[in-house]
Amino acid sequence: MTKKPSRLYRLVLWISEKGLADIESFQTRFTLAARAVLAKIDKERLEHDVAVGDQWEELVELELLKSTMLVKEIAEKDGGFSEEHGPALEIAANALYEHCGWDDEDITDWFGGLVMGEGFEMGWEDIEDE
Repeated sequence: MTKKPSRLYRLVLWISEKGLADIESFQTRFTLAARAVLAKIDKERLEHDVAVGDQWEELVELELLKSTMLVKEIAEKDGGFSEEHGPALEIAANALYEHCGWDDEDITDWFGGLVMGEGFEMGWEDIEDE
């Protein structure tokens, strides 16, 4: 059985929790004030920056897809895909899975089509049958 925390322990815990809440409140107020000032300076630019921030995840996903297309272009110039292209494709696939929420089937479809050609549609059912 653990003993009850001391008054000093509870006091320090309360101060730290209060401090964190105050910091969060300050950050919120500071951000709102900064946005108000930025809106006065250049409202159109602020709206653009906020929109970009709101779409950040989608923009990252598009950049990852563009990078895979670039790898494909390089591979085509080199005469086709080889083991040298694997690490770049693997990094992109992992990022799409971990950060963009792609599932295994989507990854298989995208990279299969990328490497094997447009008509490629290989799902997990095809892999299990083999």
